[in-house]
Amino acid sequence: MIIEDQDAGAALAAPHYGTAFRILLERSRPSGYTPLSGGGLILVTGLPHPLANMAVDPSADELESCAKTLGASGCPCMVVFTTHDPASYEAEVRRFGFSEPSKTPAMAVDLAELNQTAMPDGYTFHRLTQSQDPLPWMRAAEESFQVPYAVCEILCSFEDESEGRPDDTVQFFMAMYEDEVVAVSALVLADGVAGMYCVGTLPDHRGKGLGAHLTAEPLRLARDLGYRVGVLQASKLGYPVYERLGFRTVASMRIASRMPS
Repeated sequence: MIIEDQDAGAALAAPHYGTAFRILLERSRPSGYTPLSGGGLILVTGLPHPLANMAVDPSADELESCAKTLGASGCPCMVVFTTHDPASYEAEVRRFGFSEPSKTPAMAVDLAELNQTAMPDGYTFHRLTQSQDPLPWMRAAEESFQVPYAVCEILCSFEDESEGRPDDTVQFFMAMYEDEVVAVSALVLADGVAGMYCVGTLPDHRGKGLGAHLTAEPLRLARDLGYRVGVLQASKLGYPVYERLGFRTVASMRIASRMPS
């Protein structure tokens, strides 16, 4: 079955981003995080990365305030639109020094048709649980994404981690090689679909299929729970990997960024 526009994947592939970030930030509760009354969120931490200073889906009434707050931080920041066409907001965000919104593909796959993957020889697949030290996972994420460690801490809190219940809303996975964490991913179960986030591999271990397996295997676990659709938002590097797994572009997010002068 091909995911059509009316299916859950098309409806939620982009908005799931906002849902997932709200879930992740509710776990870590960083200073500067505020849920917006319209259902979006704003995060202003002062850390030097757009993921730490962003507004997701502000309403028309909230946009100016969010743009001013982010701009006043003096930090790299962004406004993300997932639930509506930002064309009417483009002039508004640009008035506050943000770029013209760029498109990021939102992709979906019917989990019954997810293509097979396998771990390469010498690598093992694991789920991170509360009894394990999260530091190696975090360090691998930091290096894979070139994101400050403090940003990883905000987005990937392990304080509420269970001992591996299969239906946990947030689940973290990793690939290991000779006792080293070399690839990571996160699964967020929300709104009736399974979303993949934080898929990354250390540079020396890329090109071996680790990212594909750390995307597909958690989704297979979600499929066993009854989930039918998997979604994600694709970077340029990850897009062909996800296409080979069976994902198709069904929508797009728009991101307007602002870098300090």
